[in-house]
Order: sequence, then C-alpha cells, then structure tokens
Amino acid sequence: MTTMLQVENLSMHFGGLKALDDCTLSVEKGSITALIGPNGSGKTTLFNVITGFLKPTAGKVRFEGEEITGLPENKIANLGLARTFQVSSIFPKLTVWENMLEAYPHQTGESLWSIYTRAGRIRSQEEEQIARAYGILERIGLAQKLNEQAANLGAPEARMLEIGRQLMFSPRMLLMDEPSSGVNPAMLDRLSNMILDLNKEGMTFFIIGHNLSFIMKLSTYMHVLQYGKLIASGAPQSVAHDKRVIEAYLGVQQ
Repeated sequence: MTTMLQVENLSMHFGGLKALDDCTLSVEKGSITALIGPNGSGKTTLFNVITGFLKPTAGKVRFEGEEITGLPENKIANLGLARTFQVSSIFPKLTVWENMLEAYPHQTGESLWSIYTRAGRIRSQEEEQIARAYGILERIGLAQKLNEQAANLGAPEARMLEIGRQLMFSPRMLLMDEPSSGVNPAMLDRLSNMILDLNKEGMTFFIIGHNLSFIMKLSTYMHVLQYGKLIASGAPQSVAHDKRVIEAYLGVQQ
C-alpha cells in the first residue's frame, strides 16, 4: 500500500507538558486506521497538529508526499485532508440545508466580479452544489430534516451533519475525532455502514475512538498512544493483545 499521511518525530510541548513526544506513525492510502489510547494520551493534539490547528514544537507532517507542517487549516483542508471534532462543529442558527451549502468549497459566486463575468459558471456550480448536498443528506439520514434549524437536532443528528459538511469538500482523507460519541445504536450502525461504503469508494480514514468495539470492527490498522508516545501499531486484534496496550488501559501489568 501507499503511505498517504506520514507523521515524523512529532513533538508538541505546552510549557513543561509533552503532549506529543517524538511521535512517528503513518496512515496507508485506502485504509481505515484507528488511533486509540487512554484519556490525555495526545490523540486530539495529534489531530490538531496534523490539520494545522497547532504548530508542532518539532517534527514534520506529510500528506501525499507534500510537507504540510504548520500550514493554515484551510489550506490543509483544500489539499483534501478534512476532519471532524470531538464536539460537533456546526452552525446552530442555520438550517441543515444551509449548513451543507455553506460548506461547499471554492464558491465562484462569492466574488463580486464573478457575478458579472462568470454567471454561467456560478449557475453550474450551484447545480452541482445542490445535487451534492442532497445526495449527502440522503446518505447521512437527514434528507427529511433539511429545513430544520441545526440547533434543534439531537446529538447523533448533529454529529452526522458535521460529517456531512466535511463530505461536501470531497476529501481524500477524513480524520474523525470520536465519531461515535453521543451516537445511539441505530445511528451508530448507519455511521459504520457509511464509513465502510465511503472507504470502498476510495476514501481513507484516520479515526480516534474510545468505543473499542466500534473501532475494532471498522479499522484495518491501529496505532496506540500513551503520554504522547506511540507504544504499539498493527492489526487491531494483535494490538488488543499487546501487553503494553493492556497495561496502558488497565494500569496493571499482565
């Protein structure tokens, strides 16, 4: 397989706290790779560094062979690397439909000059935008709520809307921070099936998970962090039986 995301000797220090400590790992193209570890192990910090929300103390991040270390988050997203957050990031005062349309990238109509010079392109882009948004809403199970204000959605629906917004970018890789958090069993099945379907269509996933049964069923490869250090990598079943991982989670030696 081809390496799509490469993290090299990454460190992130907050004063005397080493949130990431010389971390090196990779995500292969076409995989569903999990990132697990106890609370405070540095998982979200790693995602924040990868996606440009934090500039690392040391180390490099490469996406599809191009170094992206320290680039602004919007530029990283435009390269095809999207992410969701632990707490759903949506616009509560907008409707579900408006949330989706707002997320469409590179909108020609946002330029005043283009309104007069590229009207045809704007119409074509709007048609594509509408078709993509509705198709994604059907996929995430929110097509019947497109006129609902986002603030009125339950936690599972808000989670699905956040994912749908990221899909508007047509990313090649999607980083998901605790996607199963707050999601009921029925919606969890829909989420699992959607991830598997998107993966079959070519999308690569890097997923932080505390719900180990959910993440074990989905992932094809797994990395484990503890105190900002990588302590294990490999196939999920192999990692689950690693003594270092068991000790990290249970706090006892086996």
